[in-house]
Amino acid sequence: MGDTLRGVLPLDSVAMTLHKRGLVDGETLYKTGQAYWLLGQQSKALAQISKALDQGFVCTPYIENHALLRGFWNLPGAQEALERARRRRAEALKALEAYP
Repeated sequence: MGDTLRGVLPLDSVAMTLHKRGLVDGETLYKTGQAYWLLGQQSKALAQISKALDQGFVCTPYIENHALLRGFWNLPGAQEALERARRRRAEALKALEAYP
């Protein structure tokens, strides 16, 4: 079994267990996506990170330049997910500014 596969199979199991138990907050999805990316699993990484961003993990200044995701944002669909996160972040910041 290759080194990558040895890492992917346990990660798949962990991701499935987290999902079954409802432990899939944005940060958990993001970190799982990072792990998939590091293991060369582009489509799984994109799916997890996109879910994280859509779920509200919108720390865009942090995530778009994170060293562990070098090259990730060049994947088809990744920029669109990042743009959605940027918009959500801007909306949240605007709402906070309006709060007395």
